[in-house]
Amino acid sequence: MDKCPRCGYEEPPIWRNRMWQLYQEYTRIEELESWPDTKELAAILRKIGPTKQSLNKVTYSDGYYNYQFREDGIVVRIAKKFAEHPDSMREPHKERGRPIEDSNKYQKSLLAFIRGKKK
Repeated sequence: MDKCPRCGYEEPPIWRNRMWQLYQEYTRIEELESWPDTKELAAILRKIGPTKQSLNKVTYSDGYYNYQFREDGIVVRIAKKFAEHPDSMREPHKERGRPIEDSNKYQKSLLAFIRGKKK
């Protein structure tokens, strides 16, 4: 369950982690409809309709998450910052690891640490 540190908004506990996907979460459309905070999202997804046999097709995006409503009633979401592309449901390749937001900062601190050890 996610909680915003700024405003204190707490998401409903309906989102579950997918077993083999690090950054994707899922729930059923009925569960979305049962919570007041997510009824609007459920109505939008029902109006658009489920995707047909496409693993990478985004059904709806709210700016923070990409959502995919599947034919079996499952809704999958991935945060846009963790998606392979902004309009994708795929995660980055597993061997590349977690996306580093500022890799230069990490490399500089690592080099400073190594140089400090040699002195």
